[in-house]
Parts: sequence; C-alpha cells; structure tokens
Amino acid sequence: MILRSLILAPVLMFQSVDMPDTQESLAHMNEVAWSAKIAKEIGGQAEVRTPDGSRVDILTDEYAYEVEWAHKPFEAVGQAVYYGLAFNRKPAVILLMRPDQEKYYLRCLVLCAELDVHLETRKVPAR
Repeated sequence: MILRSLILAPVLMFQSVDMPDTQESLAHMNEVAWSAKIAKEIGGQAEVRTPDGSRVDILTDEYAYEVEWAHKPFEAVGQAVYYGLAFNRKPAVILLMRPDQEKYYLRCLVLCAELDVHLETRKVPAR
C-alpha cells in the first residue's frame, strides 16, 4: 500500500524552489530564518502561536506549514498535522534539503501521501 501511494502520489506535491540569495548566506541560515524568508515570499505569517503556546512556522489562508530540515521527516509531518488541526487549515510541510538527502524526501513523501499533507522542498546548499 505504501509503495503504491508513493508511486501514485501527485507530482504537484513536490515543488522545489531555488532561492536567489548567495549560496554562502543560505548555507548558514537556521530554520527560523528560513521560515521567515519563505513566509515573506508566499505571503504568510511566520511563527504564529497556537492556543497552547506552540508555534506554527508559517500560516497562510489555506495552509499551516511546518518548515523542517530533511533529516526530520517524521517530526515535520506530525507537527504539520497538529498545526493544521489547531488552525483549521490544510497541513503542509516544507523540507529544507541539503545535497544528497533524497532518502529523507522519500520518507516524507510516503507519509504525506498517506495523510493528505501538502509537501514542498527548498534546496539548501552544503555548508
């Protein structure tokens, strides 16, 4: 079932966007800085508090985004689902991917396909 979902997962779930900043500055940005940068680009709000005090990385009219490093796909999906419920939005994940991290993308893709979570990526240069 998981393999079938992976193969049949909509191609639109994967959106990779190259950022125009210098490679050096992008390589050293932390997750909070990436969230703020992406929120500005997509017209969302960064670091919005939930009633319980936790924070969604980016909130838009349609999505509650969790921005996370690629090596944490399970945490990313779980948080996205929670924030989607907390804000009555569709859950979404933006994976921050360094070179050679495709295996993490595939793990996240399987989960997102099964749980109907929107998935995007951003390329992050190696340090």
